[in-house]
Amino acid sequence: MRFFRIEKNIDVRKVRAVLRALETHVECHRAYLVTTSGFSRTCKKLAKESEGKLTLVAGDELSEYVQWTIFDPDGSDDESGE
Repeated sequence: MRFFRIEKNIDVRKVRAVLRALETHVECHRAYLVTTSGFSRTCKKLAKESEGKLTLVAGDELSEYVQWTIFDPDGSDDESGE
């Protein structure tokens, strides 16, 4: 899994690098490329042509996946902290 936090759309070179890595590492069958920005049309086309081996997750979709959870080490559900 690779994460990129940049403002511009991810260019095709990064997608091609991930696809090459998939070919090189035979034990890896699937990859996710995650960014806070977006992907070019060519990137989306390459991901589609990968037949499910590469999933692209862009900023708008990423926000749907992210959930904030409050970790309570005591296991208490009491908001008062008691």
